[in-house]
Amino acid sequence: MKFRVTGLPPLGQILEILEGPLAGSKVVNYYTPKGDKTAITVIGDFESPMIPAGHLEAAAREFLNNGFDEDQAYLKLMH
Repeated sequence: MKFRVTGLPPLGQILEILEGPLAGSKVVNYYTPKGDKTAITVIGDFESPMIPAGHLEAAAREFLNNGFDEDQAYLKLMH
């Protein structure tokens, strides 16, 4: 997949998926301070030139879950 990421520090980021099974999708992450932690809210508009509409929600959730799992693994390495 090919992405365009636009950072909007300290508010969040915009992720546009340019190529791949979720091409045309857009995801916005915005950050809310919660004491010494940060909450992340994710809003997505998912499209696909390859995935049938009936399977798109599952593919979008899998994409978001994989990103969450990868972030968690990275954050554990940082501590």
